[in-house]
Amino acid sequence: MLELLKKGGNKLLPKLLQHIEADCVIDFTCYELSKKYPVMPLFPIHDSIATIESRFEELSSEVKQLITSYCLGISPKLKEEFWYENCEKINVV
Repeated sequence: MLELLKKGGNKLLPKLLQHIEADCVIDFTCYELSKKYPVMPLFPIHDSIATIESRFEELSSEVKQLITSYCLGISPKLKEEFWYENCEKINVV
């Protein structure tokens, strides 16, 4: 499969992977989260979804389930990241 993608040029595979990532994170995961938690602040940033600290545990649990579902059982490895020290912290999943 990779050989066929390489025949289409060097940029075909990265572009395909970007489209899959966008479909998974934005079109599927953020969409489902926004339906279930309409007031939860969601900020999709590339392959991450940020929210406020008080909603992090909900977001983390849901994102893991949704991405596992999207990837047909392959569970993602999530990492939290804190952006500010003196403000309400924003976590990235």
